[in-house]
Amino acid sequence: MKKTITLSLLALFTVAIIASGCSYELSPMQKMMKKVGKEIRNKPGRTGILAEKKLYSLFDEELIIRDFFSDRKGGFYVDVGCAWPIKANNTYYLEKHLGWTGISIDALDDYAVAWKEKRPNSKFFSFLVTDRSGGSGTFFKSEALGFSSTDPSWARGIYSQTPFKSEKVEIPMITLNALLDREGIKKIDLLSMDIEGHELKALAGFDIERFSPDLIAIECRPKSRALMIRYFNRHGYEKIQRYVPFDYLNLYLCRKQDAAAARELDQPDNDADGFGNACDPDDDNDGICDPGESDPACTGSDNCQFVYNPNQEDTYPPQGNGIGDACDCEGDFNCDGNVNVLDAAFISGGFKKRTKSSNPCTDENLCHGDFDCDGDVDKDDKAIFYADFGRGKNNNLCPPCEGGNWCSY
Repeated sequence: MKKTITLSLLALFTVAIIASGCSYELSPMQKMMKKVGKEIRNKPGRTGILAEKKLYSLFDEELIIRDFFSDRKGGFYVDVGCAWPIKANNTYYLEKHLGWTGISIDALDDYAVAWKEKRPNSKFFSFLVTDRSGGSGTFFKSEALGFSSTDPSWARGIYSQTPFKSEKVEIPMITLNALLDREGIKKIDLLSMDIEGHELKALAGFDIERFSPDLIAIECRPKSRALMIRYFNRHGYEKIQRYVPFDYLNLYLCRKQDAAAARELDQPDNDADGFGNACDPDDDNDGICDPGESDPACTGSDNCQFVYNPNQEDTYPPQGNGIGDACDCEGDFNCDGNVNVLDAAFISGGFKKRTKSSNPCTDENLCHGDFDCDGDVDKDDKAIFYADFGRGKNNNLCPPCEGGNWCSY
């Protein structure tokens, strides 16, 4: 499933956070997100640390990070886009309960005093982390600080349907390389990054091979997901599939050799034929070889590796995308493995409002739900969407989605 949306769960919930102590009515979208959060909590596979209740992070980021490190003590983190020192923070648990130290960075120095008082084992810096050092860069400070961004529309709350005032400010720029070198940092255990769509720019100024984080937790908007995954693949990192069901917003990545070692210990067997996936050339037993495999028992290269699909149909989108129809999941806009009411809200936002004559879908102005790539969102697209409605953990779970543009106009 490869489509583009511009919606941040973090942004939507920030309003509720900064309004704590005040009377505040949740919007319909926020209520829906709250429902989805509960759904995530009830997903199967939550054992050990993942089954605990989070204390500080916005969603379950701290549980996933703790699970990966098995509550390792005394590590070192770099937190880019750290915002508040305790609430909605991914690293506070590590410092308070496990004795970690680290560097925390945010474009806004509004947080500096609180960090100094409440996070004694962290160094806080106010910089715009980007692909070059020196000079200043434009940043948009929102009256709701959590919406502040290099993207002016984001700072105004346009995607959350909650308008905010924002002001244009200039922030000193720095690369991660320059800051880490200046502070004498040689190795990172955890890199956490949440900078509202500016992640790829920040990564361009970071030598990932040299600092070699054990775990990367990074917020990723769907429209940049494909580019980000390609970046990490080129640099020897891969997405940790185990955590996909428990976080719709962030990617969690580790070094490929570490992931391979973990898989060898697990030895999954998708088609239960007695040959583990690591040794099986045809994981779904449909006669089509897994990508990169060659064996007398199968032919070709499977476009849907773990789902039986001997016909290899690839008609979504109309020009095909290299992913078999048996795997592609129409309408899983938020990449949570389900097609449900939350996804329906996304397609309804464009239905009949995006037409060929008024605000057409283009490569520069993508639509949410132009499944047939004809430049509009209409009844034909809704029919395709509802053909998959109801897919989920108990009924043909959608495969992990990799982001990217669905249509090419």
